[in-house]
Amino acid sequence: MTKTTIRLWTLFFILLGCSNFFLADLNSPVPGLSLYQIKEIINTASGERALNHIRYLSQSHRWFVSDGYHEAALYVQKKSENIGLTGIKIEKFPADGKIFYSTDKSTPKWTVRSAELSLISPEKKHLVSWAENPITLASYSRTADITAELVDVGKGTHPSDYENKLVKGKLVLASTKDHAHRIYLSQGIYAEATLYYRHKRWQPGGEWTFADYRREDYHEFFSQCRRHLHGIIHKEGAE
Repeated sequence: MTKTTIRLWTLFFILLGCSNFFLADLNSPVPGLSLYQIKEIINTASGERALNHIRYLSQSHRWFVSDGYHEAALYVQKKSENIGLTGIKIEKFPADGKIFYSTDKSTPKWTVRSAELSLISPEKKHLVSWAENPITLASYSRTADITAELVDVGKGTHPSDYENKLVKGKLVLASTKDHAHRIYLSQGIYAEATLYYRHKRWQPGGEWTFADYRREDYHEFFSQCRRHLHGIIHKEGAE
């Protein structure tokens, strides 16, 4: 499985509307571009053309390490070459869900062939499908064929949300964050449980815990913070 990336310039979409690309003038008052080049960009750039690129790219579900992401990269490569850019290369890196790049864990490839959601009762109604709107499918959904009753539990963060509701064997709809390690605090603010302190040592909060948070020097710093906070709490309690 590979993760696809492509080297682009910040002004990519503007430059796609240009017929020529010139080397920068080192003596220009504008870093990287001469006044002549700036005028050429203004005269030949097309907002409509840039919008068309966005329209095309938005048709693909460009989740990392997916077929749609790779197709988008190929499109950018082709259009870049069409306007005269050279040396455009798509670079591939291993992505197996285990390898870390800096502090981020790579994601394994995820390929979707089809998906559909329908209402069975009180009336039969087609709701949405992958072909119509790929973004409606939760990333990394697994193959399944399920027919079950739907139960709405609101935010689903408090026992009262489940009162008089049977959820066993049913699909539960909760309007909250999409991961169990994100804890609701208040006013739309969530805390993310990255590390746990158990049995007098720090432990990762899950498989997606940042690599630096797994290091011993970080754990020592957090332990110092923990001891400091304990000291404050005990002092306030004594007063």
